[in-house]
Amino acid sequence: MKKLCISAAILGSILFFSPRITQAHRGVMYGFSGGAGFIAGSVAGPGGLAPAGVGATYVLPALELRFFRRHRQSFEVQLMFGNMLYGIIAGAVNGGFSLPLQVGLYHSFRIGRGVFRFIVAPGAEIDLSISIAGGLALGLSVAPGVRLGLEMAFSPGFRLEIRARPFITAGIFAVASSVGRVIPLFGGGMLAELALYFG
Repeated sequence: MKKLCISAAILGSILFFSPRITQAHRGVMYGFSGGAGFIAGSVAGPGGLAPAGVGATYVLPALELRFFRRHRQSFEVQLMFGNMLYGIIAGAVNGGFSLPLQVGLYHSFRIGRGVFRFIVAPGAEIDLSISIAGGLALGLSVAPGVRLGLEMAFSPGFRLEIRARPFITAGIFAVASSVGRVIPLFGGGMLAELALYFG
């Protein structure tokens, strides 16, 4: 408890005493992000939930678009082009075809008006995948979560963001073959990300 109070006091001091940014940003910023973390999942079957194990999850270089509503609020879109390209290449190497689509949607709130601002951004990642390798397979999942981190606004046109994103996920994986099968999936995890914004 003592360590938690000390950490909160340090963070509050950084937010309160950091230099002020006199020019508020308006309009749109663009940027790039990437990160890695872990995910633990379960598969629903006739006997209930069966653990599917713990594995790595990642965000290869992604494009970020930030639309400011107010000085300390913005709507953000994360287009995971790196992950999508990796999925297409992996499908081709395995002798099939794969088309993954991954998009994150968030609404960001900022605490503090100086160089350092605390970020809270609830939202969700939406994943859709279509693959053909000996049969047609479709996947759809939604991963609601929240971005928590620190934004460093060195100037109105350049910002660095370090954040963590705890999330839960639910989805289905459908295989169309001689015997059609739909597999429900459930899980959750944590992702650490680094993002740069310009504009």
